[in-house]
Amino acid sequence: MKHKRLYLIGLSAFALISLLLPASIASAAKLSYRAIAGINAGQANGFSFAPYIFVNPASTTDNNPNNIIDAVKKTGLKYYKLAFITGNGCQGIWGAGDSTAQTTPVGQDSIKTNIDQLHKQGGDVAITFGGAAGTDLAQACQDVPSLQKQYQNIIDTYQVKHLEFSIINADTTSGDRRDQALAALQKANPGLSITYTFPVTTAGLTQDKVQVLQNALKNGVKIDVVNIMTFDYGPPSGDMETQVEQSVQGTQKQLAAIPMSPVLSITPMIGMTDQHETFSLDDAHKLRDFAQQHNYQLSMWTVGRDKACPGGAGGPASPTCSGVSETPFQFVGIFKGLTNLPAVIDPNQGTTGSPPPGPQPAGPQPTPQPAGPPQPDWAFPCSDIPSATGGGLRPDEKTISQDWLSGDVPVVTQNATFSGGGRLFYTYSNDTENLPQIRTLFGIMQVLAFFLITPTILLVGYQFMLGASMFRYAGALEGLSHVALGALAVGVSFELVHMLVSFENSVIAGIVALHDEHPFPKTLINGVPVPYILRGDPPTSYRGIVMPMSRWGCAVNDFMGIVSVSFVTNTLGSIIPLIGGLAHLAGLVTNMSDLIRRSGEMLLAILSCVLWVQVFLRIILLNYYLLTAPLAFGCWALPGGIGQNVVRLWCKGFFTVLFMQVVQLFILSTLPLLMPSMPQIAGDGLGIMQGLLLQFPLILSLSVALLVPRILGASAAKAFGMAGSMAGGVVVAVGSTASRMG
Repeated sequence: MKHKRLYLIGLSAFALISLLLPASIASAAKLSYRAIAGINAGQANGFSFAPYIFVNPASTTDNNPNNIIDAVKKTGLKYYKLAFITGNGCQGIWGAGDSTAQTTPVGQDSIKTNIDQLHKQGGDVAITFGGAAGTDLAQACQDVPSLQKQYQNIIDTYQVKHLEFSIINADTTSGDRRDQALAALQKANPGLSITYTFPVTTAGLTQDKVQVLQNALKNGVKIDVVNIMTFDYGPPSGDMETQVEQSVQGTQKQLAAIPMSPVLSITPMIGMTDQHETFSLDDAHKLRDFAQQHNYQLSMWTVGRDKACPGGAGGPASPTCSGVSETPFQFVGIFKGLTNLPAVIDPNQGTTGSPPPGPQPAGPQPTPQPAGPPQPDWAFPCSDIPSATGGGLRPDEKTISQDWLSGDVPVVTQNATFSGGGRLFYTYSNDTENLPQIRTLFGIMQVLAFFLITPTILLVGYQFMLGASMFRYAGALEGLSHVALGALAVGVSFELVHMLVSFENSVIAGIVALHDEHPFPKTLINGVPVPYILRGDPPTSYRGIVMPMSRWGCAVNDFMGIVSVSFVTNTLGSIIPLIGGLAHLAGLVTNMSDLIRRSGEMLLAILSCVLWVQVFLRIILLNYYLLTAPLAFGCWALPGGIGQNVVRLWCKGFFTVLFMQVVQLFILSTLPLLMPSMPQIAGDGLGIMQGLLLQFPLILSLSVALLVPRILGASAAKAFGMAGSMAGGVVVAVGSTASRMG
């Protein structure tokens, strides 16, 4: 017993250490942008079409500020939207929450140099705030004057007249602060153009975004442009351009009902979207014509994506290529109305058009060495879908309700039907007794059991015939009782097992009902609840602890974000080339709290996978004991009591396997209730302790539940060993009987 307690303590310590260890490598993880959702539109004549450039002063490649002037040279376009400025302690920073940009405050970067060059060439930019990552500046600044000061500093630093605000999650407090600061800012800066940007559904804006516009008007903000992000509607369904037009029409009706009449801007995500929708070149032609017909502005996400991917068309969305077959900047050309663009040399696509201007090096040039075929981007299957409010992804209730392990498929027992909870909760008859193969084999096993009893019946009859005294008749009567009981047990073995399984399901239903009366505690860590249940699930759900199988891929995809792109491509990709296709998922962690969350979810996915293995092996063993029940009970009829040990082994193994999940479910239900109150950590600016404390109760509860088979002496090795011993006992019993009869 002592070593079991030590094992439990050791596993709990391992669960905590497993969360702390990834945090120690956070500084080595290369951070990059993931949230494409924060896109904005511009205003004024030059901004009738102005695509986005995602810039990060700390970047040396795709997001380098020099891409602004580079895009001008390659496309001839002089109007762009620069994303994103977020907040760090009421100070504007570039990088959309990317911590590599937090040491580069606004003005202390090369972006200003590029904007100044663009202004000299007659171009302009709009500065975009917010986005889906990082902290919005209106949340970082706690009062209106300090927020207005930051906005004014950005206007003065970059000499811009166009500010855009990407609002993904509606927050009334910070929203009012932003509105009041912008109203004062517009008075201090006549001619300042303001754009509000929102995600949309095919029906238009969600109600909370309509409320944002109404509050802005109430606070005195003049909104010049409303920009809608017309992508990530969900799993692909129908024509993409048609869905975009539906979003525009729905939004127009909502704006008229407020009432307000800003310019409407449309921003598609070119090529492959995060939800595997495809906005094609043909869609771009149609949308350009639609926008011209109705005087809508256009933008697109992003200039940096306007080229084909090295691996060709298809695959998940990439921040550096479109995922469709195209020539570089072809979408820009369509939206701009051009048919010919300056020649571009793209290192991934080869040479397009003529060589770049300037002297060419003399003499023979080295022959380029062929590179290995690039791996197309891919990701593990994930059932999560976009949130209706635009706040990232959320679990898909419809998919996870059908989960094999923890779904909601009803279970029918002998006397009642219970709302399901997957194989984690109940023993489904379709997996055991009602399985056609099991029924067929069970009939064969019953026949074999009766054959096993037949010689004993003949022996007892022989004893009656030759009995010459009361003693011999008494022995024959004792043998007859064993034969009768054995034959009866064989005949009712199927109904007996069915009754026991139904009883176990009834006990489970009782635990679920008890859990409904005493649900998981609403424990808050610095105001954030411990996620015992998934968003949208009922209080009796266990899917916050036991991760649904359809979300395991989501956890793996997220976990890839804590490692660097170079490690995936150069190290792992060199060993297993297919792994290189996961590089687009790498380097996406935004902060320490995010790293701990990703690591904790990955650990939960691993533990849930172990639980799935336990449940699957349990079903196999239940079917084994179901099929061997006739033979085990048939051994009861064997003379001399030699078969009683077989029956004992069968009962021990069957009841242990059957009721093992009762104990597991009871632990998952009660352990969170027995945990002490979690401490509230003051001064946890990085969110490290908050992240650990949010994950620890889930991991501990599931870890203890996984220990149940070992505690009950039914680990995989022991359970199969016990099953083998029972089968061996049958063989020994039959052999002993045969030798006696011989």
